[in-house]
Amino acid sequence: MEGAGGAESSPPDFNVGARVRHPVWGMGTIKLSEGWGERQKVVVHFASVGVKKLLVRQARLERA
Repeated sequence: MEGAGGAESSPPDFNVGARVRHPVWGMGTIKLSEGWGERQKVVVHFASVGVKKLLVRQARLERA
């Protein structure tokens, strides 16, 4: 069954080039992505604070 196995608790995958929104740092662009699911990490460039390396499941990112 596709999508089963805790899909609701897993964050969506974020791809290089995607625009994202962070609740504190605002809009940014994903420059690098590694891993997937619960272990996905991204490097995001935010105009307000520069480059941040984030664990997606903890970063509260939203697709923009």
